[in-house]
Amino acid sequence: MLHRRPYRETSMLVEVFTEQHGRVGLVARGARGPKSRMRGLLEPFSRVLISWSGRGDLVTLTRLENAEPARVLSGEALVSALYLNEIVLKFCERRDPHPELYQAYAETLARLSAAEQIEIPLRIFEKRLLEAVGYGLELRETADTHQPVIAEQRYLYRLDLGPVTDTVVPGESDGPELGTAQRVSISGQSLLALQRESLTDPTVLRECKRLLRSALNAHLGHRTINARSLFRSSRTSAPTGEQTSDEADERLPGSE
Repeated sequence: MLHRRPYRETSMLVEVFTEQHGRVGLVARGARGPKSRMRGLLEPFSRVLISWSGRGDLVTLTRLENAEPARVLSGEALVSALYLNEIVLKFCERRDPHPELYQAYAETLARLSAAEQIEIPLRIFEKRLLEAVGYGLELRETADTHQPVIAEQRYLYRLDLGPVTDTVVPGESDGPELGTAQRVSISGQSLLALQRESLTDPTVLRECKRLLRSALNAHLGHRTINARSLFRSSRTSAPTGEQTSDEADERLPGSE
């Protein structure tokens, strides 16, 4: 489950991510009622078996069963998982299935709940998300010379083209100027490591994070990712101020 919010007096609007149907918006009627068994099952990050009825963009939830216990997350792992949910909500259209991304999402949640290194699985998921929705990054070949990327060389990554060896690309002077947010300096080593999804080197990880964040921001337009501010808050708050999934989930947007 990606997100939930109150709807009318006793119901909920729920966003789920499914393997075969992609993102689905549901009305869970009566889910907030005092005797409803659905509320306890509609937890963020829980895996459930569902059925629905109706047509259109928003359908009615008719069956809900627990597939496995909800993952217990806290601290940075919780905020990172909320970040996953938010970028899926923002980048994946309803009823547009991405089975490989669904599997990547499940794997990333498992790694977060296992308290592994948080940054690496997040970066790999961001890369796979961009690929799944048609915004994949060119990581093997330069855009200006069409030569293989060399680990020992530095490149200027143009988000509209890919990695280039020169700061000026032939013919670009006739086009609009690109802001610095649309260009990222990065090593060939980092590009190739991201292509292999091998990000154990701290410098490589830092450069790939900067590239992926720039790419995500470029496609978000004026929309913001609220989980980023949650992550900053979690790092500055006292240990006793850890958020529950309910408290943090209220800060995330619903479907747009």
